[in-house]
This record gives sequence, C-alpha cells and structure tokens, in this order.
Amino acid sequence: MVADPHGLDTYDSCLRAREVYGVERALIVTQSYHLSRAVTLCRQLGIDAVGVPARCSGCGTGLLAEKAVRDYFASGKAAWDAIRRRPPAVDSPTHSGVSDALAE
Repeated sequence: MVADPHGLDTYDSCLRAREVYGVERALIVTQSYHLSRAVTLCRQLGIDAVGVPARCSGCGTGLLAEKAVRDYFASGKAAWDAIRRRPPAVDSPTHSGVSDALAE
C-alpha cells in the first residue's frame, strides 16, 4: 500500500494514481455509497478499475444515509471535474512508490 498525501478528493486521488504513481489497473475498496463514484472516476481517467465494498462496522443507518446524500452531491462535482479535466490540486513529479511496492 502506498499513501498519497495529496489526493485531496476522489478525482484527485484517481488522477494522481495514474499521473504521479503510474497506476494502470486498480482495485478500489471503499464504502458502498462511495464505490460507484470512485470506480467511475478512475475509469474515466484511464485506469482499469474494479470495486469492492468495504464493511463499515459500527456505521448506523443514519450515518450511512447522511454519507449517501453527501456522495450524491459530490458526484456532481466529480462529473464537472472530469468533464473539464481539472488538473490535480497539488502538482507532483512522478513517484515510483507503487512500482517499487509491486516489485517487492
């Protein structure tokens, strides 16, 4: 696992995964309410992505509903970012962290 300290939102994380870390294929593991947006953004940005929902132990129905509503509105922002091809918030040189981790 390689952390990206500058993946400030889902769009940034997907774009930086490809441009900074050289990711071409990814398995996205996140909560179910966020999964389709994350996979769709990665695919839109050129990453062959599939998703698996993560369990959210201790997450009540109210919290999950709140997050689902938030994600609904975040999807509009994500679509706008993808349409206009927003550059990442933080410009970084390429990083070999993912290829180094895979080589080990």
